Amino acid sequence: MAGYLPASEADLYRSRPGSNRPGAFPPTSLLGAEKVIYEARPRLLALHPILIIAPMPFILLLLLVGIVGVAEGLPGIAFALGAIGFFVFLLLIPVLYAVYSWNRSAYALTDQRVLAAHGDSYDSAPYDQVENVALAPGSSKIVFQLVPLPGMLPAQARKRVLVWAAVPGAPGVAAYAKSAARFYSLRLRQRQLRQDLVASSMVHRIVCEYCGGLIDVTTISSDSPKCPRCSAPIRVAPILQ
Repeated sequence: MAGYLPASEADLYRSRPGSNRPGAFPPTSLLGAEKVIYEARPRLLALHPILIIAPMPFILLLLLVGIVGVAEGLPGIAFALGAIGFFVFLLLIPVLYAVYSWNRSAYALTDQRVLAAHGDSYDSAPYDQVENVALAPGSSKIVFQLVPLPGMLPAQARKRVLVWAAVPGAPGVAAYAKSAARFYSLRLRQRQLRQDLVASSMVHRIVCEYCGGLIDVTTISSDSPKCPRCSAPIRVAPILQ
C-alpha cells in the first residue's frame, strides 16, 4: 500500500485534511484508550441525492400554486392551501429521512482502526487488516480493501471492504487515510516484534523474587538452587500430580 509515511504521530495529526470535524463521530463506539485522529460526516446531498432532489420540483410547484392562489384570491383557497400543505408534508418525508440518516452517519480514523457509523450499526477494521485504500473513480467514495479471511473464495475476498460514501474532500481524505493505515500498521508490527524479542529473551529465564534479577535456569544447581546474584534460595512450585 503506497502513500506518504509520516515521521511521527504528531506529524500525522498536523496533516489532517480540512474536512476534519471534531466531535462528528459518536464517542460511545470507541474503545477505552482509543484516540481519534480524523472524523467527519458525509456530505448530505451526496449521501442521499435521490431522496432530496426528486421531491423538490413537486414541492416548489405546489408552493407556487399556493402563492398564485393567494395572490389571485381564488375561491376555496383555504381548502386548497390545506391540501397543498398535506401533499408538501408527504413529499418532505423522504427529505426528512435523508437528513435523519445523514445526522447519524459519521466516519473516523483512530490510532487503532478505521470506523464507519450508520445509525446504530458500526463497521470497523484494525489497520493490520487494511490491505489498500482507494478512491472510487468519479465519485466521493473511499473503499478500504480488507485482508481476506482464511478460507475465503476470491469472489468473497473482493467483497470484503469497508466503505465511506459521500466523503467531503474525498481525494485528500483517501490519501490521508492511506498514510494513517501505513503508519499505524508499521507501528503495530514494531510493537509486536518488540514483544516477540522480549518473550524470546525470557526463554529459560526466571526472575528472583528477592533481588529482581534475571536468572538463567541452565546455570542453577539442582541440588541447591540459589540466585547467583543475591544467593537467595529459589523456590519452585511442586509438580502437579
